[in-house]
Amino acid sequence: MRYIRIETDEETRWINLEQVTRATRSRHGSAGTEMLVLYFASSMDECTLKIDGTSKKNAAAIKVLATALDAAAR
Repeated sequence: MRYIRIETDEETRWINLEQVTRATRSRHGSAGTEMLVLYFASSMDECTLKIDGTSKKNAAAIKVLATALDAAAR
């Protein structure tokens, strides 16, 4: 297992990258706010993680996760 630790405005999580089945990174809204959605092995709603990059802490969490996912994809 490979875990990565992230901190968002709401919580601290340790995410098992091996359980991520899909990730979507996009921009939304008129300000182009970044968003990251992770889907995990189960298809239930509680098995998704959505991070909205409206704060510096959340934007940093998106960057950490995207970097880790990029590295794991190689």
